[in-house]
Amino acid sequence: MLGFPWIALRRMPVDRRVLAALMLLGAAAAAPAQRVARMAVSTLPPLTPASMEPTDGQAHAFMDFANNQIVVVLPSVGPDGTHNTLRYDVPNQVNPTVSWSVSESAPGRYLYSYSISDDPLSRQRTGRVSFLVPEHDATLVRSDSARWTFAVEKTSVPDRSSTVSMAAMRQISWTDPNISPAKVVALQLSVSSQYLPGLCVISLEGQVPHPVTAQALASLPASVASQVQMAAGPGTGTMRKTAACPLFRPDTQKSVIAGNYNFGLQVLVHHGELDGNSAYVQQLSAYLRNFLQSGSPGPIPAPAFAPQTAAEQQIQQALRIALQ
Repeated sequence: MLGFPWIALRRMPVDRRVLAALMLLGAAAAAPAQRVARMAVSTLPPLTPASMEPTDGQAHAFMDFANNQIVVVLPSVGPDGTHNTLRYDVPNQVNPTVSWSVSESAPGRYLYSYSISDDPLSRQRTGRVSFLVPEHDATLVRSDSARWTFAVEKTSVPDRSSTVSMAAMRQISWTDPNISPAKVVALQLSVSSQYLPGLCVISLEGQVPHPVTAQALASLPASVASQVQMAAGPGTGTMRKTAACPLFRPDTQKSVIAGNYNFGLQVLVHHGELDGNSAYVQQLSAYLRNFLQSGSPGPIPAPAFAPQTAAEQQIQQALRIALQ
């Protein structure tokens, strides 16, 4: 799983549903700790002076690293004798802090809250926040009053959080409808659901003047449209953070949930968001490993070492709810 040693799982038979739950966090492992996520550009060569003068009469797409843009060089030539170009901004120059919490707002219903603040020195301001949830969660509703546009979109991503046959995930997102240079400070977003919390990836995109939109892709020559779409696909050019999201039906096997948190702890430690030497993290890791080895159901016990940091407290609260 993206280079992580599954120490806790190597010596035991693991239910496929446990492995599926672990895969929910696979994308998070690709983002470096405490840095702006870089664009995956293996399909786009870097822009060079020679790139601006194609000789085969075809359109070509390149990555302009200096300006953080996708550049499409067209075969048509302008009045000045140079090839016409199209430029699209990559929204991956944000570096926000994300704090989150999950609490029981009513019996059997949980409130998922997220507070987002941009780094004052980041090159872009946050303009969009999104994450994936199971499409079969009919209980999920928006709970915040932020003036950001809320949207729910279908995806083809398989739902690996439950045993619902042929299910997929849907993407929920908040987008700022206003263009503003002001950085985001303490933006409060939330959803409510009857589904239990699991660890997932939150994607944050910068607000840019010329993004790659569906309309832009439709206007491109077919020879480059697929290249640009792959280079600017969902989550490719974004900052990613690990947080709790409504993922699991209340009747989900506890071993599946424990597997998600076991792998999630490894991701958080790898990214520097949790201290792997913390007494709390070490005891929680041991508890989850024992849980998976024994398959014993039951609530998470009170920790002998209380969570000290905000991140540890968030994890403890989410796991208490998920495994109660």
